[in-house]
Amino acid sequence: MSTCANISCCNEGAKQCSKCKSALYCCRECQIQDWKVHKKLCNTFASNQAPLAEADALFNKGAHFQLLHQMDAALVFYRQALEIYKTLLGEKHVNAAKSYIGIGTIMQEKGRYSESLVAFQQALAINQELFGENHALTATSYQGYGTALRRNKQYDQALVALNKGLEIRKQLLGENHPETADSFESVSLVLRDKGRFDDALIGFGKALSIRKRVLGDNHTDLSIAYTNVGVILEAKGQLDEALRQYQSAAEIDERLLGENHVNTARSRNCMGLLLHKKGLYDEALKVYAKTYKIFEQELGKNHPETTMTRKHMLLAQQRKNYI
Repeated sequence: MSTCANISCCNEGAKQCSKCKSALYCCRECQIQDWKVHKKLCNTFASNQAPLAEADALFNKGAHFQLLHQMDAALVFYRQALEIYKTLLGEKHVNAAKSYIGIGTIMQEKGRYSESLVAFQQALAINQELFGENHALTATSYQGYGTALRRNKQYDQALVALNKGLEIRKQLLGENHPETADSFESVSLVLRDKGRFDDALIGFGKALSIRKRVLGDNHTDLSIAYTNVGVILEAKGQLDEALRQYQSAAEIDERLLGENHVNTARSRNCMGLLLHKKGLYDEALKVYAKTYKIFEQELGKNHPETTMTRKHMLLAQQRKNYI
């Protein structure tokens, strides 16, 4: 979805400027309001339609390969699009920001967390300058930036950034919106990492309720919500209930994504870790064998999730042999 080019509007932009074909607006009124700003760039956009179209195509290819979980290819296309956007539109343009968000997301998936942090920080700075604090794109940037901070174990800073994003989304979108649920989950992940399990469980419970209400029972986002609740229940020692949450998540992922998808492997891996913890080593090893193969194929043998699963396999085998 492309947001309306009028910086005071958060609606989807579906109508193109007839001259440059670049700026998108939700309605005629927003186009008129934005003209004082847009007229300074309209001729530039119009004269660069072909290379801008190329950049848009590259960006869309990046998003396509990201959905296919081909992260190396996605990263190449996002970077190529970014360079064209920066050359034609300048360093501080919304298209540059969205490219940084794409790059930051890929870096997180590849386990390159410090590079992810830099990319999201650049996106946040651009969107803050263009749109101010109270805008959907700024909230999205806070979400990515805060998550990158958490991945880099900067928990207090992450909590500040993610709570800012949550408050913006609650104000703009309301509590019963999937993106607000995303923010509740991201804040709760930091609370979990800080050992505040009861607070985290409240946030994850809110996210799960929102997703059920808005998306129904057959959506991959619901799988994430079940997994997050399961992680907290496991940390609180409620292992049987946690396992049921993980099983629900894995069933959704396998049904919607297929048994060989990396997210299905992640859901299954949570089950394997819990079975391991319960001393059910044979069952855990069966799970690890499947998930390790998927991680190695999809993420590479040196990815943190792949290497950690290999370590868990070896440890489970050692403990089984010891028994």
